[in-house]
Amino acid sequence: MSLPHAILGFLKYGPKTGYDLKRMFAASVSHFWSAQQSQIYQTLADLEKRGWAAVELVRQDDRPNRKEYSITAVGRDELRQWLGQARPEPPIRAPFLVQLFFSGELPDDDVLAVLEEKAQDLRDVLALFETGPVAQPIFAKHVAKREQFFWYLTLEYGIESAHPYTNNYSGFVQIDAPEGATAMRLHFDRIDVESNYDYVVVKDLDGTKLQEWTGDLGSVNSQEFPLSALTLHLYTDGSVTDWGLALSGYSWR
Repeated sequence: MSLPHAILGFLKYGPKTGYDLKRMFAASVSHFWSAQQSQIYQTLADLEKRGWAAVELVRQDDRPNRKEYSITAVGRDELRQWLGQARPEPPIRAPFLVQLFFSGELPDDDVLAVLEEKAQDLRDVLALFETGPVAQPIFAKHVAKREQFFWYLTLEYGIESAHPYTNNYSGFVQIDAPEGATAMRLHFDRIDVESNYDYVVVKDLDGTKLQEWTGDLGSVNSQEFPLSALTLHLYTDGSVTDWGLALSGYSWR
């Protein structure tokens, strides 16, 4: 994936600062594509040089001035051209298949045990995804329904933090259950954050904390929340970083 084109994609929704873009990445596509703040600013400067984006200095009396970037007509043409071309996937690296390739070294019972464990892992994943979409990007409610459709197509990848996550991070996604749902539960493949300093937190839409986790916890299922929408947050301090989190899905009733 091209970071310049990803940024152009966000800019087509309206003028954005580098900080705005970082928040949008974190709250919408970070489960399959992440970008550091420094990368975003470097890419914005490059987009301006190419004529794909324009920058405006917005003066503010009570706060530092803002540099807002907008997509240009040339940038929009470039984005459309890029979107219209199929992109090759990177080479697959599958450790399990390497294990399987050399499994002639093991007796049949050991091979069958490994295969059954893998099969159960896949059944568990399928059970989660059969209940519905993984999560809803927080910014999707501000875009057209047709745009939302394509945003939702990416949700099968789940929601993950960067691995390892960054220091001094505060980001969240909003998760909405289907219409008519009265309760929901989150399912994590893994939570591993610095114990007692970094936190994974669930809140309601009013900002009230409902549940939190800290430390290396492995696979986690949340309590059931009597809600049809909530927000999932990651808060980190300025010292140690660990692996982070991976939300594999949620269920509702």
